[in-house]
Amino acid sequence: MHPLTGSSLDDFNNSISDSKSQLEPDDDKVPKCLLPVAASTPISLLLKALEIAGIDLKENTLVLAAVEISPILRSYLAKKHPGVPFAELPVTSNGSADALRFCKSSSRVPPHHHLMLLPSDLILESPSSLIGLYTTHLNAFNEVSPCTQACGGLTMLLADVGMEDEQNKPVKESKKAKQNKLVREDEEIEKQKAAVEETEDQDTGETPKLIIPKSLIRPSSTCLTSFNLRTDLLDLHCYMIAPRIWSNLLFCQSFENKHSMQDQVVPLIIDKQLSDYPALFKMSPSDFLDSFSSPSTVPPTPPSPTCLVNAHILPRNPTLSMRVCTVPNYLFACREAVSHSIRPPRLHPASLTSTFGRLEGTVHAKDNSLLGEGTTKGSGGAVKNSTIGANVSIGSKCKINNCVVMDDVVIKDGCTLQNSIICKKAVVEQNCNLNNCQVASKAVVPQKSKLTDEVVYTADE
Repeated sequence: MHPLTGSSLDDFNNSISDSKSQLEPDDDKVPKCLLPVAASTPISLLLKALEIAGIDLKENTLVLAAVEISPILRSYLAKKHPGVPFAELPVTSNGSADALRFCKSSSRVPPHHHLMLLPSDLILESPSSLIGLYTTHLNAFNEVSPCTQACGGLTMLLADVGMEDEQNKPVKESKKAKQNKLVREDEEIEKQKAAVEETEDQDTGETPKLIIPKSLIRPSSTCLTSFNLRTDLLDLHCYMIAPRIWSNLLFCQSFENKHSMQDQVVPLIIDKQLSDYPALFKMSPSDFLDSFSSPSTVPPTPPSPTCLVNAHILPRNPTLSMRVCTVPNYLFACREAVSHSIRPPRLHPASLTSTFGRLEGTVHAKDNSLLGEGTTKGSGGAVKNSTIGANVSIGSKCKINNCVVMDDVVIKDGCTLQNSIICKKAVVEQNCNLNNCQVASKAVVPQKSKLTDEVVYTADE
């Protein structure tokens, strides 16, 4: 197995955005993988998870970075993780599929290896998540499905983020968001809505219904008699990929302009499997690859294994499994990381250790907060469910809840901060009230400002 971390530039940008939800670059160009999370960073936590899972980081790991953030990430790895292989992606790389093509064209990874593709903003508290993905993939790869005559070629990692109310009914994503719980990403929700809306009756305006042809879900009356439609799963954009996929399939004609594994490559493979059944699953591996270049290929007989997309689903449990790709997700990750460091959950198997280590700074267990070294706090007020960086000055009578305040920030007297991110060296003047806001590095929030869902930039932006 050869794990890869990294992806396109979009996967590395952070902090300030007009969308108020996506993490995008601030003026310091700090990538998402280097954002502070419980006195560590996502990339360090991910490498630690791989190491605990038994992966030799120097021999079987490769960190890939876009040109724009390559210098800062290379410097960080040399200091924190010396010896971990690193490579800079070409300027033409626009996604994770391009990163896989680079692995083959540059001969950085042996073509016969199975790859585990990991986004660098992925946080997995329990290394067993990676072990489970690896095991599920190899089991599927070594077995032929009796229904499809196909063996596993690609395995996705999904997390169950569903919730039920007192009546055991699913809780809506909007309600979970109001409770500061982990929700599915907006883009996934919009995709589901779009798929459903396609079936809406425009004349009657009735509630749209999701229609799935039976032929797509029941390839054989003797194999599949029922199925579950899940709408409570979070795609972690983590994949285990067989050699024939990353070193052959991505170079076929149908994939030439496909840059993203999550948005383009995986859906196309699944669509090909469904739309061309049963002919597709009767192809040899070479003919399966050719079918993406010449759709008219006539499948040979007898049937032989080709490709099947599988999923390893992480159950609902107290451990953290998520990406820090949006502001709510980042705040949730920081809050839960501090909580789990104070009160570690029980991992399975018990021999594994959590990726969250000892917290550096002052820990307030009762308030579930972490204050970095050199940080001072005035009298009165409270800091709850928050991560405060190093050398931060917090004035008197300040109330801070569910926030991330990075290093060298000044928050003056009488401020109230809720669900907000304050980047390095920013200044929040007296008596400000910020809710769901982002403050860029070195920005100044004028005194008595009352802002909701706003982004505060530096004066020259």
